[in-house]
Amino acid sequence: MCKSLEEFYLMVEACVPDSFKGLKRYQFIKDSRSNDLCLVASSCSNCIAEGHVPPDFFRMSIGDDSSPFDTIADKRNNSEWTFEWTRDRLRGRTESMLSVLLEEIGCPTMSNRPDSWLCSINNEGAFTVKDTRVHLDSILLPASTTSTLWFKFMPRKVNIFLWRIRLNCLPVRWNLSAKGIDIVSVVCPSCNNGVETCKLIFFDCVLASEVWLKIRIWLNCGLPPLDSRDSFISWLEGVRLQVSSKNRIITVVVTCLWALWCFRNGLVFHDSFCSRSNLFDVIRLVAFRWLKNRSHCVSNWNTWLSIPL
Repeated sequence: MCKSLEEFYLMVEACVPDSFKGLKRYQFIKDSRSNDLCLVASSCSNCIAEGHVPPDFFRMSIGDDSSPFDTIADKRNNSEWTFEWTRDRLRGRTESMLSVLLEEIGCPTMSNRPDSWLCSINNEGAFTVKDTRVHLDSILLPASTTSTLWFKFMPRKVNIFLWRIRLNCLPVRWNLSAKGIDIVSVVCPSCNNGVETCKLIFFDCVLASEVWLKIRIWLNCGLPPLDSRDSFISWLEGVRLQVSSKNRIITVVVTCLWALWCFRNGLVFHDSFCSRSNLFDVIRLVAFRWLKNRSHCVSNWNTWLSIPL
């Protein structure tokens, strides 16, 4: 809240855009004899001795020293600015400058409260760390209509792995090449047929297609051919199954993705994960261990092999 017209002028001077050049050539100076505010050209302000302003300058009366300064709210009446100038009327260029100034000021909402900072990223106007974090996340993080899934019956590293698949942030050869990293080849190491992308190694690769076919036959639940993570989520939301059965299907599908990634890394870094022929058996074994130790919804290995759901 501006307590005096001097403060008001400083506020206006800071808010008016640079395109309004006329305001920069004038300033308010308080006359020490009459206690009035005088509109003085900046080039003349150095010539005024000890605040004694000649009487021919435009003046704005603000009262004597015994009365308090008028607040800015007192200068507004019916949403319009009302100034009592000691000279009858502004003319010419000065009148035009005042009109432009009043237009730039507009009709602000006045308050008797002390000045305070307002935060524009929320409706309350108060700064909070949460609102700032949400605001920065909305600018920096990629937007997605699909919510992040987190499965408690699977290891944390596997959940992070799924999140990176959804964001296409896995270090497959195509992503590395797109970031300017010089690599020997961008061909898929599993099939040597096509550029290695997340979609290729997890769904379109010859090895992936063979594994998914075995899983669909083994589960026998109407699981359609998958071409992305979102297609599996869409199918899972529409199918009518018990919660335990859905958890088993999710575990098997996620284990398949994880096994394909580990098998790929074994080929790239010459670290044997398993043989190509044993990959399906490894998927069933790992999925059984996760379900048995984390969700306790399966217990018998032979039953798991014959009737997984």
